[in-house]
Amino acid sequence: MKKLSILLKGIVVGFVSCAIPGVSASTFAIILGVYYTMIESISMILKNFKKSMGFLVFMLLGYAIGALLAAILVSTIYDKYPLAIVIIIICFIVGSLPNMIKDLIPHIKKVSGWIVFIVIVGLFIAYSGFVVKHEEITFVDMNYVDYIKLLIIGLITSITLVIPGMDFAVVLLSLGYYYAIMDLMKNLLFLNDVLNNLLILGTYLVGYGVGCFLLSNLIKKLVKKHEAIMKFATFAFVVVSPYMIIKKCIIDNDGFYYSNGQLIVGIIIGIIALLSVMLMYRLTNKDDKRVNAMKKRNMLRFYFTLIRELPVTFYYLIKMKKMTKKQELTFEEKYAFCQKILAKVNKLGNVYPVVVGLENVDKNATLYIVNHQGRYDGIGALSALKDFPCSFIADKKRICWPFYRELSTLLEAIELELDNPRSEIKALQEMSEGLINGRSYLAFIEGKYEDNGNNLQEFKTGVLKTAYRAKVKITPVVLYDTYLVYGKSSIKKISPEIHFLKPIEYEEFAEINRKELADIIKEKMQNEINIINTRKGV
Repeated sequence: MKKLSILLKGIVVGFVSCAIPGVSASTFAIILGVYYTMIESISMILKNFKKSMGFLVFMLLGYAIGALLAAILVSTIYDKYPLAIVIIIICFIVGSLPNMIKDLIPHIKKVSGWIVFIVIVGLFIAYSGFVVKHEEITFVDMNYVDYIKLLIIGLITSITLVIPGMDFAVVLLSLGYYYAIMDLMKNLLFLNDVLNNLLILGTYLVGYGVGCFLLSNLIKKLVKKHEAIMKFATFAFVVVSPYMIIKKCIIDNDGFYYSNGQLIVGIIIGIIALLSVMLMYRLTNKDDKRVNAMKKRNMLRFYFTLIRELPVTFYYLIKMKKMTKKQELTFEEKYAFCQKILAKVNKLGNVYPVVVGLENVDKNATLYIVNHQGRYDGIGALSALKDFPCSFIADKKRICWPFYRELSTLLEAIELELDNPRSEIKALQEMSEGLINGRSYLAFIEGKYEDNGNNLQEFKTGVLKTAYRAKVKITPVVLYDTYLVYGKSSIKKISPEIHFLKPIEYEEFAEINRKELADIIKEKMQNEINIINTRKGV
């Protein structure tokens, strides 16, 4: 299963690298959690051959399959819809610019960086004018000079594997070899002139392979020692590539043709492509390059949920906004609608919560005290209470995103500013009144989460005041593995657990102080976590 996973990730990286200019293979490898393993395997291949090849064989095989699929897609569609493809490719590239500019801002005054930028842009413009001018690069009637050129192209493009942000397709486009390479792979797949095409591809791969193995350590050192200059170099490749594409595919192409339909389709898909690339760059924290830290912070499942059925996402978001303005709706009606959305979110995200202890829940006013692990906690706890309407109290800063904001409004959530004592007093007073009037509330007693996983943090006793004032029962709720939902680089099926413990009636805590009550709740929750840990063998 592990080898199959590596193969599938290789297919994704290969396809994206060749088919989507602007999204580099290394960036997407980071998203999928295989980048650092890949670089380590390449650099350690002589010292630990067996282990390195055990990973690289399946990764490279997957990459080759993905690249072949990309070649068929790009070559076939480009022949029929050249303008649309040019627009889409340029939009993919432009979508990567904001992230690159953001990275360059701290180095904006670095003169050496701008010199490198100008030199690279100038060289490519000169290359397009003197080498590629009025010339379609093909692999027909090649002589030894052409093979040497191809070897050098392989060497140059190999650096895209080790520099995050530098894109294989963009570099090939800048050099004028992109469509020639795509056509070559398509012809190989359809068994056209196999021996000759294998020789040509083999020449390129020799250059690429030599570059990967010989340059990987050098490039890593350069990136580490001259990070800013390497960022300017990457930026230069990206900035110059739209010019190279337009010049080669449109200005210097006498056979170029287009239609209004191509233009419209290209613009629509191009905008989607641009936004998608910008979204992809938010999937990783590039400042923290530790594999485990990257996985913890990765929001792949969240974005996958949004993108998987994009029209449905927009439909529900618009409908939620409209419902927030309908004053005639009862709380129960709004709650039922929100539950439909939460069920959809779970299904699209491949999340199947396991709910335990619903026999401890009823529709009477209850303060649910919940531990906090991550961004999914509110969704998980609320979806578990499908048939038991309740609201929640939350930090205003945590619910500022679309969907969370609308969900908060529909469920009449109480918002507070954690660093504002007056706001907290007002929020707790409002919550007490809601409990007195029969409303149930979810409260995350730890306040915040900080990569704490299934470990309980310090309990904040302030929220317990509301149970004393309203004289309502408290039901401890244990969330287990919910931090993995939006904190792991995976979209595999996941089953976080939500456990409702036996309620603590008001009469049981009326005579003790909040600190003692918090200790009792924490002990009950920790005991439940210990039971789950034992069951799971943790």
